[in-house]
Amino acid sequence: MSLAREYARAALSLAQAEGAAADLEGDCRRLGVLLEQEPRLRAALTDPSYPREARERFLEELFRERLHPLTLNFLRFLILQGRAREVASFTEEVLLQAAQARRRVLAEVRTAEPLEEEQRERLVEALEKATGMKVELKEVVERGLLGGVVVKVGDRVFDGSVKGRLGALKEALERGVLPG
Repeated sequence: MSLAREYARAALSLAQAEGAAADLEGDCRRLGVLLEQEPRLRAALTDPSYPREARERFLEELFRERLHPLTLNFLRFLILQGRAREVASFTEEVLLQAAQARRRVLAEVRTAEPLEEEQRERLVEALEKATGMKVELKEVVERGLLGGVVVKVGDRVFDGSVKGRLGALKEALERGVLPG
């Protein structure tokens, strides 16, 4: 079992005991998106060339007022243990395990622009129908997408992006098979 999974299990267990599970989950959701969208933040927290003390100070200054103390302590722990590269995996694992505890599946949705509420509702409905489970969305805005949506549910990826469709069309044309 991965370290990130074990750390997430411990963090959730402690958060549940302290009545802070929703805080930890919300913090991990926001932090995961931030790490994905801000490469400089990710580098500042995970780059081994930065001294641990500097990363810890940076974390404290940036998130002291924004994260629940339990979340901040776990992030500090990861950094002090030399596991700063596990932060993104840790946040993802917390979300995954929290969703599983509620008998739900986590779907990561990547779009070029934020989803509107109606789009979000239709997407959740379609994913629940496809998976047979209740779905929780983790939305990531990826400006590099031209349009469409890429959804990852567990190991399955549904690529409805313009780039993905163009790639499939190119592949079909190379094989001499026109999509119908």
